[in-house]
Formats: sequence, structure tokens, C-alpha cells
Amino acid sequence: MGQVPLDALGTYIIIFKTPSNMKKVQFSMLVVHLTCFLSDVTMNVLVVPYTFFSAAVGYPMGVLTWFGVPTMFQVYSGFTSVMLLGPALVLFFEDRYNHLVRLDSDTRSRFIKRCIHFGSYYFLTFICMIPLFFEIPSLQNAKKLTYNEFPCLPANIFEKPGVFMLTSNTGPAMACLFSFFFISCCQIFYFTVRVMFHLSKQKGLSQKTYCMQKKFFKSLCVQVFVPILVLAPPALCLIISGVFRHVDMLFTNISIIWLTTHGIFSTITMLCVHKAYREATVDILLRRKRPTITSLSRNSVNMF
Repeated sequence: MGQVPLDALGTYIIIFKTPSNMKKVQFSMLVVHLTCFLSDVTMNVLVVPYTFFSAAVGYPMGVLTWFGVPTMFQVYSGFTSVMLLGPALVLFFEDRYNHLVRLDSDTRSRFIKRCIHFGSYYFLTFICMIPLFFEIPSLQNAKKLTYNEFPCLPANIFEKPGVFMLTSNTGPAMACLFSFFFISCCQIFYFTVRVMFHLSKQKGLSQKTYCMQKKFFKSLCVQVFVPILVLAPPALCLIISGVFRHVDMLFTNISIIWLTTHGIFSTITMLCVHKAYREATVDILLRRKRPTITSLSRNSVNMF
């Protein structure tokens, strides 16, 4: 809950404090940030899942439960809010690739291709987990299956309101999640390498412009990869525990709490690595006003 004001601050700064020389990355940066914001609100306010991950059993404790929203919809919302990070991050790096590497970045045909690509990607994100909801066991069968395989679990799990078992076989669910994020990582890797290779081959730019472009791209990479690297260990461990059906509730709870801090890491990193955002944040916190810059050189505006 505490990260919501921080996420709101990040949203305000991206929308109103992005300088002219960062306008080309404003949209993709805002998409990533709002996706993290949505994931934070869903997992920490609306759903608040308490899960026995390896058994694919859990129950929600968030605001949606108070309003009587079906648990099935809450489970779907939780999965989808996290999976939306995949296309958002791909868009973030593809946008840099499109503006720096592609010669046809501003053509209509390129725009249509990008719309088809990301439209299909987001559509896949929203339907990816739906097949799993067609084989949900009944509450009685879920209880029997769970205690047969995991007799160590508390006896009162299925007495909780809204308790839900997604599947009796976590293998397909874990394979689906792993495949989805593997595809996302491959695309991110491809676009990152292409941009880095392009920057290394820039011979016509002045040394100052080249260094500024390189520094800016490094800042973007740090903004994205620091939160990913921090959160990758608990995510991978949860997937592995699901595949091998290993139960350790202390480990599971710590991992899930750790994962819900993604928005904090992402927002703080973004506000720290970009000088304009860092200064804007300090000004807001200290209630200082800076003089407005009314003109910028052509090179500074078009550099990125």
C-alpha cells in the first residue's frame, strides 16, 4: 500500500517533468511505469493474494473480496497484471530500437507493423492464462487432491472465504508463465543488442553527442534491469517450486512479498538515474521552483 503514493509521484513526474530531449521516450517510459503501478495496486490493494504456490491454492484478502468479486476473476486479474510487464518492457526497448536503428521509423508502414505486433502481443497476454480456468477442480476435489499430495498444509485452508485452486497440475501453468516471459526476454535482449551495436558504430556523431546518447541508453537499461535483477531470484524460485511441487510457506511468503516491491524498485531507480527526474523529485520534496527553460538547441532536442 505504501508504494502507491510513490507510484503516483513517478506518474506525475513522467507526464509533467519530462524535458524536451526525453520526449521520444516519454510514452514508452510512461507505459512501463503505469504497468508497474497497475501491478502494485492489483497485488497490494485489490487482490492481496495469500497463496500456497506449489499447490496452486490460495485465497484473496483485498478490496475486491469485500465487494464480493468472484475469486476466479481476481486470480485472472493478478496473473494478467504481472504478465503485462512483458509487452510493456518489450515496447520500452523496441521504441529505442525504432528511433535509433530503423531508417523507416516514421513511416506509415512501420507504424502499422508496430501496431500489429504489440496489438497481438497484448491480446496474447490477456488470453494466455484463460485455458487454465477451464479445468478448475471443484472445492471438494481440490481439498482431496491438495491434502493427498501436501498433507503438511494447514487443515483450515479450505474454510477460508474465497479459497481457490487453479489447477491440480501446476506444470502447464508454470510452463505457460515461463514460456511467456522467456519470449519477452528474448525480444528485450534482441532490441538491446541491436541498439548497443548501433551506438558502437556511430562514426558521424561528435564525441559529445555519442557519449550523451550512450549515457542516456545506459540510464534506460539501469532503470529497467535493476528491478528485474533484484526480483528475478524469487520469481525463478517460485516457478521452480511450482514445477517440483515443493512446499515451504516461509519461503513462499517472503518471495511473494519480495515480488510485490517491484514498483518501489522500479520507481526509485527511474527517479534516481535520470537527472531531470532526480532534480524534479528533489524540487517537489523541498518545494523549490526552478526557472523554466524556454529554448533548447536543435541538437539537444533531436539527440534522442
